[in-house]
Amino acid sequence: MQITFIEFNKIRNARGKEAARFDIVDDDGESYWLWMSKQDIKRNIKAFPECTEELKKGLAAYG
Repeated sequence: MQITFIEFNKIRNARGKEAARFDIVDDDGESYWLWMSKQDIKRNIKAFPECTEELKKGLAAYG
């Protein structure tokens, strides 16, 4: 699993939606992007500790 922080969308955040966008490459090589909330990011840090650095970038964007 590879996770890369792409952007933080302030408008989505203001609407109460997931605002941190990540590019995900799964173990099968499939690539897709995913919006995450703070809670999503915290869960993924526990589930994918090897991706903590990138996930924390998204978490920091929430402030």
